[in-house]
Amino acid sequence: MKKKTFYILITTLLLLLAAPALAGNWVVITLQELPPEIRAGEPVSLEFVVRQHGVSPIDGVNLVVRAEHGAGGDALEWVGEPGGQTGHYLVEAVFPEAGDWTWQVTAAPFPQVTTLPALRVQPALVEAETAPAGRTTTIYIQALQVGSVALLGIAAALALARRRRLGLALAVAGALLLLSAFAFEPAPAESVTPADQPEPVETRSPAEVGADLFLAKGCVGCHRHNALPQGDGLSIGPNLTRYEPDPDFVRAWLRDPAAVRPGTEMPNLELDDAEIEALLAFLSQEEQQKTAAASAGREACPVTQPPSPPHQPPAGTTDLLREDPRSFWYGGPALSTSLLESGVWHSLPHDEHGYTQKQPFWSEGYNWREEQDPDLLLTGRRLDGDETMTDDGASNAYHPDYGSMIMTGFVLPTAGCWEITASYNDATLTYVVWVQP
Repeated sequence: MKKKTFYILITTLLLLLAAPALAGNWVVITLQELPPEIRAGEPVSLEFVVRQHGVSPIDGVNLVVRAEHGAGGDALEWVGEPGGQTGHYLVEAVFPEAGDWTWQVTAAPFPQVTTLPALRVQPALVEAETAPAGRTTTIYIQALQVGSVALLGIAAALALARRRRLGLALAVAGALLLLSAFAFEPAPAESVTPADQPEPVETRSPAEVGADLFLAKGCVGCHRHNALPQGDGLSIGPNLTRYEPDPDFVRAWLRDPAAVRPGTEMPNLELDDAEIEALLAFLSQEEQQKTAAASAGREACPVTQPPSPPHQPPAGTTDLLREDPRSFWYGGPALSTSLLESGVWHSLPHDEHGYTQKQPFWSEGYNWREEQDPDLLLTGRRLDGDETMTDDGASNAYHPDYGSMIMTGFVLPTAGCWEITASYNDATLTYVVWVQP
């Protein structure tokens, strides 16, 4: 009994010791190249690479590709054969039906299931029925010859009929009919396949190709991106959803990660230039969309323009804005401020609460020593949205060149086109600015 208990304890201990090692046994499966145009019934060659921990190619796995047609039906499976290099596996697949297919790949005994980009299989080529080259010309010549003979025969038959040789005329006419019947040799139909098929034309955008590569190259094994389904990896890399790539850095990084950062765990996926550019387009897509939306919004935002004639600086201040063509004075003696000619507030500090801005105001007769908590109210509303803002936390300020100022610090909850109104005593001042995301 003691011996049996001893064996149970030893076995349990070994399993506990092995558990951490097994937990670290995960792989990333990558597809070497996105398949070209696939047609139903035609074989397509696929090559996969299995990397343990996403880095080291590994042999000895059972690689299986499983595909399902979008319209339902039985799933198909193909088993990979070892390729010529470590960790490489070859699959010869045939998709029997045209349409949309989903497919996944596994590498037992590792548990990960890698979802590959959806496939659209084109219909099989249909053989065309056509006559051999040169047959049309031959038929035209034959028709011309027979027509000439027929005309001559008709003339001879008429001549014989006039001389009352009716029997001979009928004999000639019959002979001509037989000649017409056998003169044409029918051209047998020949089944041919067009010799020069056009190359497949890529209709997807670079960003769409990049999204497929993000899946096919196993990027989802280590990184998240909200535009794509998450893989079964450990997400040890950063979330790339809102990544703002430096194009030169990304190109160098994807081309040879170790050359950029020696000792990195990022594998060299042997990407070609076209694949790198497609991945860069995908990673840049959200930033480009945001920039495009901001640009369109900025164009539509009626930002406040410099007045003509220019407003005069507040009394008791040095007109430093004369040396800064980017800014102008706006308002009058009762309440004024300075604005940017571009009308754009950019690079504002921001967090989950919004965008922070500081704005000074001047009012004739205001003394920073006498009124330390000026009663200035700021309100704002987005002209391109529903958000609003209210702030009454103004404070006093002083600068030797600008004199007494009413300083405000406020938070705009979102970027966009904002109309802001400042109210102090009986004066109000309204202006419009664009807050750059």
